[in-house]
Amino acid sequence: MPRDGRALVSWPVLFILFLVPSAAWALASPLFSVADEPAHTVKAVATWNGQLSGPETPGPGYLANVYQVPAIWQSAFAVPECYKFQRDNTPDCAPDLAGGSETIGVLVPAGHYPPLFYSLVGWGGRVLPSAAGVYLMRMTSAVLAAVFLALATRTLARVIRPGFAVIGVLLAATPMSYFLAGSVNPSGFEIAAAISVWAHALAIARGRREDEDRGADPVPRSLLVGLVVSAVALALTRQLSGVFLVGILLLSVMTSSAARVRSLLLQRGVKVAIGGLFGAVTLGAVFVISTGNPSTMTGKAIEPGTGPLAAVIGETDGYLRQMVGIFGWLDTRSPQLTYYLWVGILFAMVGFVAVSTRLKTSAPLLLTAAATLTLPLIEFPNAATSGLPWQGRYSLPIAVGIPLIAVVLIDPVADRISGLSRRTIAIVATAVGIGNVYAFYWALRRYVVGGDRGFNILTGGAWQPPLGSALLLAVMTLFAAACIMVAVRAPAEPLDHPGSAAPERETPPNE
Repeated sequence: MPRDGRALVSWPVLFILFLVPSAAWALASPLFSVADEPAHTVKAVATWNGQLSGPETPGPGYLANVYQVPAIWQSAFAVPECYKFQRDNTPDCAPDLAGGSETIGVLVPAGHYPPLFYSLVGWGGRVLPSAAGVYLMRMTSAVLAAVFLALATRTLARVIRPGFAVIGVLLAATPMSYFLAGSVNPSGFEIAAAISVWAHALAIARGRREDEDRGADPVPRSLLVGLVVSAVALALTRQLSGVFLVGILLLSVMTSSAARVRSLLLQRGVKVAIGGLFGAVTLGAVFVISTGNPSTMTGKAIEPGTGPLAAVIGETDGYLRQMVGIFGWLDTRSPQLTYYLWVGILFAMVGFVAVSTRLKTSAPLLLTAAATLTLPLIEFPNAATSGLPWQGRYSLPIAVGIPLIAVVLIDPVADRISGLSRRTIAIVATAVGIGNVYAFYWALRRYVVGGDRGFNILTGGAWQPPLGSALLLAVMTLFAAACIMVAVRAPAEPLDHPGSAAPERETPPNE
């Protein structure tokens, strides 16, 4: 394969590819227009002030923690009030951040979240207590997400066709993922880390295509390190992250043969990695438990006459739409085209795997899809009293496994159908590019012109994002074009395939 094919799935290219959309969303989203961003911003700044938690106190409808931060950050909560949940209002109505440097107590309903994400991004707000500091924190979050997404793609490309690896990660990273990654909200970090965990776990569990039905060669050290680092990041992000990590590992192991699993468990490096994974889950659980009762939030009230179970199930379509993209404070929907492109492609991939492989092979994919749909039932026991606080983004750490498992299982099947891989990669990459650009435009339209007042976001509107709508939309369009080029022109064989140039050999064969 020409050298430029391998260069397209190199670290620098993949990192820049996945940094672009999150960075564009970081600028396109008005200040504090992301759900709960004011609270997470305060916690991030407080973390850099040495406060891992704060004293609990009853808040308006939730149990909050009090953090001591500069007074300017208290005004963050007032910034989006004039336009959130009001589609006809544009962000030009929002007040500026205001307040002095004196320290005051601020109520935050995110005190039970582990401090890792906040310790990584909060430096921006500590150094620049201003709007510029918020954008700096957003960009830091975008960089972190890009690292995990590039790592995931590069990892999968070692064991399956790089083109399939690219479209798998592109499908896993929905517009909602980029939107959250370009904000001060740990959900974007959690989702990106989960994608990386899935990729590493699948790469280790499945191995190369020629290794599927035999024992495992020594796992390269880089895969084990990448898995542990991604797992630690995931487990120390949100309250359920450790549970998600365990689920991801179990579902990934199910894609492997029994002989390979037995062989993997005998390897010293794998044993050490398992110890690291157990430590990550334990540390995350200890922090959540030690900070008190995490079940403090209330949600959408159940309509009179509707049972709790029926209410949760009735929200399924809404949860799916939120996973693809409902932006702002859940008040700005992505267009129908974007939603149906994602759902249609994933449905087709799951169906193809189900009919072209044995049930034993497709079972992990079907179970992952079932888990995604049933996760909101977690809120069923308390739904009658607390309402429905679940959001679609909470399910994404598990849901992202659907396209990733699908491309891993489709890759060997594609060998038997002439032209399937090339056509599939081109079609999916094109659809994903269109869906991302259209969703981005639709969100910009809501903020630039407000509601349904018009479609001209380039020169009209009362509000414009930093750098302007025209440039940001052009950047997203270039991202879409780059996705297609990288996916279609990537090498035809996995990077670790025996016939590929310069395969990595990190662990001595006799270890």
